[in-house]
Amino acid sequence: MESELRKNSGNFLYPSGTVKRMSMFLPSDIKLSFFNLLLQHFKDKKILAKEIGCSIKSLDKWSKGEIDDKYFSKILALALELPEAKSLLKESFNEITDLCTNLSILKEEKTSKVNQLMRALDEKSKEIIMHVWKNRYAKISEISTLISSPNDACTLTKIREVINPIAKNILGKPILLFEESKIDPITSNKVLFSWWLSDSIDLIKKDKEMLDVFNEENFLKIVTEMPNAKEKDIMIDINDEALMIYADTSDGRYHRKIPLFYAIDNIAEKTYKNGILEVKLKKTIGD
Repeated sequence: MESELRKNSGNFLYPSGTVKRMSMFLPSDIKLSFFNLLLQHFKDKKILAKEIGCSIKSLDKWSKGEIDDKYFSKILALALELPEAKSLLKESFNEITDLCTNLSILKEEKTSKVNQLMRALDEKSKEIIMHVWKNRYAKISEISTLISSPNDACTLTKIREVINPIAKNILGKPILLFEESKIDPITSNKVLFSWWLSDSIDLIKKDKEMLDVFNEENFLKIVTEMPNAKEKDIMIDINDEALMIYADTSDGRYHRKIPLFYAIDNIAEKTYKNGILEVKLKKTIGD
């Protein structure tokens, strides 16, 4: 088993970003359990120290429960080649899930259905919804210009015969509503003859930190506040549905999930300055 671990350890069988994120959320007693598993399988501490990239003195120190977080992602990556480690990891996250459920933290989010809706729509329909969400309302002529529609009648047809029927099927109600007259709750101004997002639907749940989403032709740009963080401590990742942000801050560990609604090819750019994180995502061509 030791030789098999040594053979596999350089092959990156698990994505490094995934392992790093998992290691951030594991409690110290679980970390120690993973480390002890490695000690049992690596009889020669010199070999184990070489695989981890540390000293034998560090191994002796860690066995007393003082594992350096700097090295733990490598420890976890090595340990996950052991069947016992996989079972231990599953049990650990099951405990976390049960705890969150008991505290009413885990609930079915409306955004999951909104995600499903956005993925069922064509590109121009997505642009319409994102524009109305961002600006709170829009006149039909404005929407026609946005999607380069030949006329307002075609735009109305897209809303009434494409967007809203799909929304009714998935959400149980239309997502865009026409109002002859409505008071803007933000400005208290009366808005005439405009389309609004349904009051009961919010595309992206906003936390206390500022969040803005810019929908560009080939990119999505996410701008959000990231207080009390250092750029080197910020990790970002994307999957089929969301942008995930992880960081160690002076206030503790930070985690944020931002729905995307578009197929993303890669992370094109990331900048962090004065507490503001900007992430530029390249859309998948043909989405």
